Amino acid sequence: MPFRCLPVALVILTLSLNAADTPPKKAEPPDRKAFMAALKIKDSNQKIEALQAFVRAYPKSPLKNSANMRIFDALVKNWPETSDDAIRHQAMVVIAGSKKDSRFSTYDDVASTLEENGALLDYAEELSKRAVASFHEAKYIEIERKEYQQAKMKVPDDTELQSAFRREQASLETTLGLIYLAKGEDGTAEQILKHAYAADPNRADTGEALGQLALKAGNENAAYDYFLNARISGNIKPESREELTTLYAKRHGGSVEGFEELLDQTYRKRFPDPIHVDAYQPTASRSNRVVLVEVFTGAGCPPCAGADLAMDAAMERYPTKDVAVLMFHEHIPHPDPMANPDTVKRASFYDLQGVPTMAIDGDAKVGGSSRAEAKSIYDRFDPEIEQDLQKPAEAEIRLTATREGDVVKVRATVDNLKPDAKDVKLQIALIEEGLRYSGENGIRFHPMVVRAMAGKDAKGFDVEAGKSATFEWSFDVDKISSALKTYLDDYEQNNDRYGKITFIEKKYRIDPKHLAVAAFVQESKTRHILQASFATVGSPAQTAATR
Repeated sequence: MPFRCLPVALVILTLSLNAADTPPKKAEPPDRKAFMAALKIKDSNQKIEALQAFVRAYPKSPLKNSANMRIFDALVKNWPETSDDAIRHQAMVVIAGSKKDSRFSTYDDVASTLEENGALLDYAEELSKRAVASFHEAKYIEIERKEYQQAKMKVPDDTELQSAFRREQASLETTLGLIYLAKGEDGTAEQILKHAYAADPNRADTGEALGQLALKAGNENAAYDYFLNARISGNIKPESREELTTLYAKRHGGSVEGFEELLDQTYRKRFPDPIHVDAYQPTASRSNRVVLVEVFTGAGCPPCAGADLAMDAAMERYPTKDVAVLMFHEHIPHPDPMANPDTVKRASFYDLQGVPTMAIDGDAKVGGSSRAEAKSIYDRFDPEIEQDLQKPAEAEIRLTATREGDVVKVRATVDNLKPDAKDVKLQIALIEEGLRYSGENGIRFHPMVVRAMAGKDAKGFDVEAGKSATFEWSFDVDKISSALKTYLDDYEQNNDRYGKITFIEKKYRIDPKHLAVAAFVQESKTRHILQASFATVGSPAQTAATR
């Protein structure tokens, strides 16, 4: 399904209401509870019946539209066993439930679902044409301006908004082009896809389709260029990845040596860092606090791209003795091979309402946007970091981390906890400093990825006010890697959100030579962070006490 480039305000709304893509809250309302229960049903027909019952029982639920789309998706996946009339009827239900201003998007979503499953391609073409025809520049720009104003963000100038319109239009055109490709009408498909590609060459699905067409026509040079650009722009199908590798090997004497390095170089050239900021200079009001920023993100989440790049800029500005950053990957809205059981539990702790979410010293806010909006996102959260750097720490943490073989041994001492602190936990996170993976949102380099959390069931350690306490924990990297592989293998078959899937890559291997740890004390009920500390594993220079 094509991804949208949405302003921050609209991303917040979309992710907050798409409850099927969020972890359950601790106290669920009846409609949400029924909806989530229906989604967990594995049998397709039984799931459809449960979702239909949900719609009848809760006709005013904000989850109604999502349920209807889930019904449509399940019906299409059952085609041709499902009748054409049943699919058409449910498509009209989904479209009728959408807002008029965004109906072009619903037409496109429905058409894309049909195309992905090879179902009713003539009907998919009809709906896709409606999407393109109903998408108007003046109306789009008007809505965009309102969204920025409601989010209290600077409104882009007309040139930027026109460019955003053209990228969105290219997304709609790509769906139509893919439908023609599925119908075997290669000439029409190529014409439409090239028009879309000229407007937005950073769409992986557009480039991948053009690569396949070029390969089919015997033009290996063009196919190589299209596939290479698609590969560093996002996630492409395994067969296209293999074809690109084969074309690379042909150019390099049958060897694939240096291929990943080429992808790195091409990515950096194509997508230079959009933000560069000055190094942080402490002022007289700088306190002894280490600010903790927890980022809940997903490699398959398009609006996470802007948030991830904004956080890259923050890590460029602030050394880890001032700001500790933890990146928690989640399976939202697509499976993420960097997610793990501990990151999912941490998201549940915050009653996650969507990704991207940034929690600065425990104060969580949801919202992100495209790569182009990274600077606007950075400008929103950086003042909060600056303010927290002036607030005194409410605890002291002395942290050390050393590696013996594949085992990381952590020792954390908590002292001088504020007297009125209640329900306090010490949390310790094992962090891999950098991973390379190109997901649906096109971000290739992922820093500070949380790989595991300490304590029984990853819940940390109880800390009492007025007492100094030392905690020790060992992270066995080899065992954690094995457990991650088992988790990802099982998730492919038994997750209750997507059905059976296949990860293109499983990022379970952990490099023991590029690890760090972060420790922080937090009030469980208020989620307020009292103090944090960061240490590179095996680096004595970063094991000093933070007060």
